[in-house]
Order: sequence, then C-alpha cells, then structure tokens
Amino acid sequence: MIKRGLAFAGLTALCALGIRDINLAQRAPVTAPAMMSVDQETALVKQYCQGCHNSTTKSGSLDLSAINFSRIDQHAEVAEKMIRKLRAGMMPPPGMPRPDKAVVNNFATALESSMDRLAALRPNPGNHSLQRLNRTEYANSIRELLGIDIDVAALLPPDSMGRGFDNIADVLTLSPALMEGYVRAASKISRTAIGDLHAAPTVATFTMPRTASQMRHVEGTPFGTRGGIAVVYNFPADGDYTFRIEPFDDSNGLLVGAKAEGEQVEVSINGERVALLDIDPKMTVTNGGVFVQSGPIRVQAGPQRVAAAFIQHYDGPIDDLIAPI
Repeated sequence: MIKRGLAFAGLTALCALGIRDINLAQRAPVTAPAMMSVDQETALVKQYCQGCHNSTTKSGSLDLSAINFSRIDQHAEVAEKMIRKLRAGMMPPPGMPRPDKAVVNNFATALESSMDRLAALRPNPGNHSLQRLNRTEYANSIRELLGIDIDVAALLPPDSMGRGFDNIADVLTLSPALMEGYVRAASKISRTAIGDLHAAPTVATFTMPRTASQMRHVEGTPFGTRGGIAVVYNFPADGDYTFRIEPFDDSNGLLVGAKAEGEQVEVSINGERVALLDIDPKMTVTNGGVFVQSGPIRVQAGPQRVAAAFIQHYDGPIDDLIAPI
C-alpha cells in the first residue's frame, strides 16, 4: 500500500511538473529581434559595405561613407536601394565578409522601420491628372441623369487612346478647344432636356445603305414588316411632326422596283402604327422627287423609337412584289 501510494504521489508530481512546464512555455513571451541603434547601423555599414561603396571606388555608383542614419530622410533613395539588396541577399556579394543572417535581417528591419516612420510623417500620394469623362462615359451620364440619348460623336471629338484604352487620365487631356466643345454640348443638351418654346422647326434625316436588302425583318421595326429603318429620336417638344420617306431611285430617275404594285410603307412610333403610306411605282425625280410623306402626326417630347418599313405581303421573298433592293 505504501509503495502504491508513493508511486501515485510520484505520478501526480510528474503530471503537475509537466503541466507547469507547459504553462510556462505558453506564457513565455516571444521576443522580437532587437532593433539596431544608429551607432550599430553605422558600424555595420563601415565594416561590411564601405570597403566598396566609398567616395573613392563608388561601386555601383553608390557612396555610403557620408550616409547619416539619424537623418535617413536625407538619404531615402539610398536606403530603399539598400533594403532591396539586403532582402534579396545580394549584399554583401558572395566571397566578401558577410555578417550573420540575423544581423542582416535586423539591419534591413531597422531601415524599413525608419522609412515607414518617414512615410507616415510625410505622406506623398503622388500626382493625379485631372480625370474627365470620355465620350462613352459622358453619353451614359447624360442618359442616366436626363433620360435622353445623345449623338456624342456629333458633339465631341474622338478621345485619345493610351495603351489601348480611352479612359486613362494621363491621356485624356482637357484643352481650351475641348472645353469649348463641352460647353457647346452642355448648352445643346440642356435645351433638348428642358425644351425651347422659341425653337424653330428643324429637320432630322436618317439614311441607310443603298445596297441593304429589303427582304428581311429589321430589328426595331414592327413584326409583319420587312426592310426599312428604325431609329431612336429625341423629339424636342410636344407637337405635330411630318414624316417623309424617300426610296432610292435608279440612274433614270425612276423608283427602284418601279414595277411593284400595291406596296405600302408603315410609319410607327414605339411599335404603334401612326401612318400607312402607299408607294406609287410611277413617281420619278422629275415629278417632284421620289418620296412619300405623311400628314401632321402628334408626338410627345422625349426619346421615341421611329420606324418606317414595308408591309410584308407574303412569307416567301420570291413571291413578294418589290425588288430585292
């Protein structure tokens, strides 16, 4: 019984000792590497660096004999170069006397800390060029703010490109001529957005390629039509508008597809028909021009989708009445 009691007591003592050692190990502080003083930094550079980097040899165009580590702000560029070389293990060079790795790390850490303190005291965010909007961003901003689409290519010149991009601040300079262009654009856009009671009647013309096929449905035109054109136009004010369609004529002044009979052109606004115009195959340029025109149609101000397209009489393009072009 006594032996077992002693054994149990010994085991308890060992366990308690082990727990105490573990607790001590856990509570032991992790000591950071000691920072080097200015005198230690100066002595280290003098011993291992100034043999090559002095006022006489200037290896690598670097002179460390006059560096003052207490005023590292006066040698910031040299300090940054030293940090890069030390962290890369390039200095001292192979074959030359070299301090212990821990000493090198402490020296690099001391330089980094000094540079960090200097940067915190004198922050330098750098220079930033005036950032202006390019044409695409300008058009998107106008659409989001005012709800109108503008032809920005007709208002502003093309943007300069830099490294394949047209939204780099350093490239998008703002000249006096360009500023005048932005002022003119703003004046026109504001009149369009607000309206002008004294505005004179204007004409807007939209064209399409002469060789475009008229046999297929065009995106934006109503279903059941073929060919034609669809555009989004910003009407400047509520009022009565007239729509004029000018088909192409051939070299003799006749309408292209002059043998067609019963062809009609539908004029629609936002997909709703507002006019249905008959095509006269006998009209010529000599008889007043190859065109058909609607009467006054009431349209509200703002961007509206306007379309003019042929009525499709048959499903098959071969059986249709008008020529392919």
